[in-house]
Amino acid sequence: MAKKDFEGKVALITGSSRGIGLATARELAGRGAKIVLNARGAGRLEEAKKSLDADGYETVAIPADVVSADACRDMIARTLDAFGRLDILINNAGVSMRSEFGDLDAETCRSIVDINLMGCINPTLFALPEIKKNCGSIVFTSSIAGLIGLPTASLYCATKSALRGLSDSLRCELEPEGVHVGIVYVGF
Repeated sequence: MAKKDFEGKVALITGSSRGIGLATARELAGRGAKIVLNARGAGRLEEAKKSLDADGYETVAIPADVVSADACRDMIARTLDAFGRLDILINNAGVSMRSEFGDLDAETCRSIVDINLMGCINPTLFALPEIKKNCGSIVFTSSIAGLIGLPTASLYCATKSALRGLSDSLRCELEPEGVHVGIVYVGF
């Protein structure tokens, strides 16, 4: 049995219907946290919720597109309605890309920036008052591609690198208030 070091905590994980987000949700739930799952697709999100619920974990699934500020405001409000608090925000939603920069169009570029950067900024903006109140944590899922430029991944590298600047700045601002800000550099 895992140590219950997150007992009584509420964690919201964006992009948690599969992959790293779902694995993170399962780990935190196993350590006692109540989990708010989030993704754009309601079907896959509900499957993730059923999987965690079957293991006896307390979860809520909130479909929302993190690119939308209004959807993020609503997601935080629904989290507070469900559990009365928010202690941990894990900004995990994101998209990858494989294309040479010269082959990209403006719409694709905007979409990657919106999802990978604004998709972390929006939830953080609306979660921040509650995270500060609870001396909680904000975590960003980045990539080793955020540390070095890679061919055919220019905008992915740029957006993941931007998360480093954002998390470093937030850490400086929020550490005196007891808020932890972290970033995870995932490998391939």
